[in-house]
Amino acid sequence: MQMDPCLIEKHAFALVDSLCIDESYPSFLRGKPITLSGLERESHLLPRLVDLKSLSPHEKLQLLNMLDERCLLDETPPICTFFEAEVETKAMENQLATRLLLHDGYGKYLLRFYDPRVWIQLLRLLDSGQKKAIFGSIASWTVCMNGHWLNEKKPSSEDLASWSFSTGQLKKIALIGQVNTVLAITSTQFRGGQLDDFLRSSEKAEFLLERAAQYGISDEASLIEFALHGMTVHSDFHRHPKIKEIISSLDKSTYRDASGMLDDEAWQEIKSGLRQSNGKVMK
Repeated sequence: MQMDPCLIEKHAFALVDSLCIDESYPSFLRGKPITLSGLERESHLLPRLVDLKSLSPHEKLQLLNMLDERCLLDETPPICTFFEAEVETKAMENQLATRLLLHDGYGKYLLRFYDPRVWIQLLRLLDSGQKKAIFGSIASWTVCMNGHWLNEKKPSSEDLASWSFSTGQLKKIALIGQVNTVLAITSTQFRGGQLDDFLRSSEKAEFLLERAAQYGISDEASLIEFALHGMTVHSDFHRHPKIKEIISSLDKSTYRDASGMLDDEAWQEIKSGLRQSNGKVMK
């Protein structure tokens, strides 16, 4: 998908993922680091703001060429988040800085909302008031994922902007990284016009990760393995006697190690048995 030059003119700002660039990038593409009090030593992790209004026509052309090249390769470019807004650069920087840290009651961590893989998950997790808060002065938010562009308008609802979260929401936000890992391994990717399908797959992966935790599975490798089995074998695979036996013996081995002992024939038996049960819980 070729980037429309008008989109560069329409958007006032862009964000750069600092983890995806190096000194080989032109200075105008590296942007200005967003500063955050208390995280000065971690400034290399924070996103960088590009004032698109200040770019020359030649620089805008370079940016378009870079975006087109990455999209043709089905890759997410380092500059992949664009904002339509009518505010000064400093005001935009201050607004974004206030949303970079999230507190969960035990501590604080960086919310990588500028990463399209995180943003697309936030679309289903934030309510309209929270979306209004993260948008702030931003009228339109555009991200690139897998060579496809997704545009979201600021919510027009009358709900008040609120940047507070329930315990349940914070737990789901904390799972975003694992959800995206599961989706990547199963080659579940966002494609233009298929947002609903992608979000349904995301919800399924999230549900499986939560179910795994309920069974006492705690190490990340096993959590992801459990979710992968639910995505690729059968959504109710954990109800099969062979898997129940593994879950009941987690004090002796991790789920990943124990399930790894099952051969292809055993997995096929699990899949066939659940299909034949027509969705009924197996005893």
